[in-house]
Amino acid sequence: MPDYENDRLRRFWGYSPEDIVKGLALIVEPHWKKQSQVILVGHDWGSYICLLYLIAYPNTVHKFVTLDIGIRDTLDLVSVCYMTYLAFVFLMSRILPDQLALLLIALYPWKFIGPCPYEVIKIISKKSYFHVIFPFHSIFFFLFRSFSSIISALQIKTDVPSNVREIKAFMCYPYFQTIIPYLPSIIFGGKDFVASCATCCLSIIFILLRQRKYLFVIYQAFLFRCLYILQKLSVPKTPTLFLFGGKKRVMFHSPSYLDALEKDPASAYKEYQDCGHWLHWTNADEVYSDILKFLNQKS
Repeated sequence: MPDYENDRLRRFWGYSPEDIVKGLALIVEPHWKKQSQVILVGHDWGSYICLLYLIAYPNTVHKFVTLDIGIRDTLDLVSVCYMTYLAFVFLMSRILPDQLALLLIALYPWKFIGPCPYEVIKIISKKSYFHVIFPFHSIFFFLFRSFSSIISALQIKTDVPSNVREIKAFMCYPYFQTIIPYLPSIIFGGKDFVASCATCCLSIIFILLRQRKYLFVIYQAFLFRCLYILQKLSVPKTPTLFLFGGKKRVMFHSPSYLDALEKDPASAYKEYQDCGHWLHWTNADEVYSDILKFLNQKS
């Protein structure tokens, strides 16, 4: 994603998915105009951007490979929790020092409410950032160092790429850019304003009556509404290879997406049952072999 390689964002609020897709289009345009075979490979947010690009420019790409991110027709509680939380973390990174925002990431219970409980990244390093912020307050340094050690001990040490272990809080901007602009539509409903008001009123009534089981139904309806507004994606007609890890708490695709790929003779998918989100790191040779086989097939 733009500016991930930098120490800070060049745009204060980051880049919207639409801006990134336009930037990708400028890169791809001279190649497909020369009738070159353009191949897109994406992972995580890169896959999401590629999917948006294929919808906007469907005839410019020869083949597409997406790693662990597909298309979903349902949203689960885990996804909504961590996505909205990381959007909040990015907002805090705009007004707080980056080190404190990183602490917020570490405080999230990834092991219990995270999408990939087997691949939790160790956020807090041995170096105490609090000492940099308050160099003369040794007691605060000691307390923060102790607290950091406890938080670090709660994280699961796994084999994830070394270059993603030192993350920055501003890297959460895709969550902010994807969710925040649509909050008014999600909450107030746009054309469905009456339905949204009724949902809010029913939720308040159920809270007052302590009817939690009905709140769960309301929440499910809210999830479907979020999905309709945020992720209304169609399956691209571009030949696609979808590789995903099965060792996760939630999947970033729906069974219907696999069905659509299975019906397309030029597309395929494969599950790596013993891998998680970083399958191209943990099973690099196998992923490379599957991608190469797909690219060599005549479509």
